[in-house]
Amino acid sequence: MEQIRSRLYNVTLTNKRVVVRTDFNTPLQHDGTPSDDFRLKETLPTLDLIKKKGGTSVIITHCGQPEGYDTLFSTKKFVPWLEKHGFKVRFAPTIQDAHKKQTDDRYSLILVE
Repeated sequence: MEQIRSRLYNVTLTNKRVVVRTDFNTPLQHDGTPSDDFRLKETLPTLDLIKKKGGTSVIITHCGQPEGYDTLFSTKKFVPWLEKHGFKVRFAPTIQDAHKKQTDDRYSLILVE
């Protein structure tokens, strides 16, 4: 991850989207919140750098290994955690929806289902 961040320092990200493929597959509590946020915390330096450079992170991740769509494994439950860490988050149910979102909305992060 450090190698990727070092490359981001040399790139203009103002009003650009950066796709970040990460693994948020974490243990969850009964209320759906992460019980161990280690993997989420590991992404913060990269997401913060993109935000500071004026870019919008488009996070592509997964939660669990469901067969088909299952709301129990929705990535939407990570929105409050990301907002708590200073990101203005827009949730996109599909990658097509993420593509439609306008960067001038000033969301620092788009989380794809």
